[in-house]
Amino acid sequence: MGDSAISTSTMDDNLEDELERWQQLCGTRHTHPFKWSNELKRQRYGQSYSFKVDLFNLNRNKTLYQRDVKGHHGCVNAVEFSKDGTLIASGGDDLGIFIWNAHDAYSAIKPKPRAIMSKKHLSNIFTLAFSKDGRRIFSAGNDGYLLVHDIETKEKITTFDGSCFYSISLRNDDDNVVAAATDAGRIYLFDVRQSPNDPVQTIRERGEIYCVAFNPKEPYYLAACNKLKGLSIFDTIRERGEIYCVAFNPKEPYYLAACNKLKGLSIFDVRVSDDFFRRANPETRKTIFASWDSYGEGLFCIRSGGTPYYLNTNKNVPLVFSDPKYRNKVTIKSCEIVNDEYGFSGSDDWNIYCWKINRDYDEPSDEKQTFVKLPETEKAFTVLKGHRSIVNHVRHSPTEDTIISSGVEKIVKVWSGYHLPGSIRDPPRRPRYGHHTVV
Repeated sequence: MGDSAISTSTMDDNLEDELERWQQLCGTRHTHPFKWSNELKRQRYGQSYSFKVDLFNLNRNKTLYQRDVKGHHGCVNAVEFSKDGTLIASGGDDLGIFIWNAHDAYSAIKPKPRAIMSKKHLSNIFTLAFSKDGRRIFSAGNDGYLLVHDIETKEKITTFDGSCFYSISLRNDDDNVVAAATDAGRIYLFDVRQSPNDPVQTIRERGEIYCVAFNPKEPYYLAACNKLKGLSIFDTIRERGEIYCVAFNPKEPYYLAACNKLKGLSIFDVRVSDDFFRRANPETRKTIFASWDSYGEGLFCIRSGGTPYYLNTNKNVPLVFSDPKYRNKVTIKSCEIVNDEYGFSGSDDWNIYCWKINRDYDEPSDEKQTFVKLPETEKAFTVLKGHRSIVNHVRHSPTEDTIISSGVEKIVKVWSGYHLPGSIRDPPRRPRYGHHTVV
């Protein structure tokens, strides 16, 4: 059967019965009777799903389907969905920026990139971001260059110089403004409409900053992840140290979250030049990535050598998550909040861990207690298993109810509640070898 054709005659006769059972398990919602064949055709031709599932609840009851998208020749250090979920960008150690049609990644037998950007980086790519209209892709990494590409022509639009870029984030209300976190302790704010190498603003922080993220509701607030001091929220202040990640708030585009290795997570307001807003407590030290919720009030964060946490910015202490098998010591990872209900991230043990978030947790009565821990947060809500090496990055598409993940492997993995062509559940995995393993 050719790649462009789809045969429904070979589909499992019991599939619809199986999906009906899933509805009972995971609380699916739909607007008209579901037909698997129609949904597969929608995927193939780029149309939106009409059938949505709670992927994490589904995985807890019946593991998700997964398929591997191949094409890279090195570790895939960055993956992103476009805002409308129709495109996927990937980049990594092979220096190339790949753009995929999402429906090809879901349903083509051997998906090929829609486009490969003509301008390559000189070293590892660490971070990617789509413009809101999906016509441009921003890329940055170890070579100290932030490149802006035209997806249709595949040509470079402009270049910005800096130090090693760990993370970039576009402002939600104006995607011509990009924040970039560097290993030199600088957060650069560039405007692509202005001359290259002339940042609109430079924020200096002491210590490595892994991530910055603008608040989605208050675009001038910045969250910064500083490994030493932890999570901070700023009205835009000069920051020094290595910055590994930056992210604009999706609702308040003037808020930027920054991950600094020395100080941890901080939040900045880019409108203000020197007003410190808030520094989180010491429990947030070693924070390396932060993801805002859609309300702009809370952040799900991960820590180097530690466990994740969620901080409601209206409270003084974070809600801490854990799991006996979760580890984050080897690589720089990212995380994401999904539907304001879940936080998930990759782990050194090759798995993806998900926790359910209680946004309105109660603060401790003891003022000396620096965090909150609940019985339900001491173990992951569910674990996605299938990678064959460390998982560094995870992303969720709310428009398609699909997850993509990547890491040390040379693939992008797609996770779905649908039995996509070529997808399987619970694939065989090679054994993990320790320091004392004899092969």
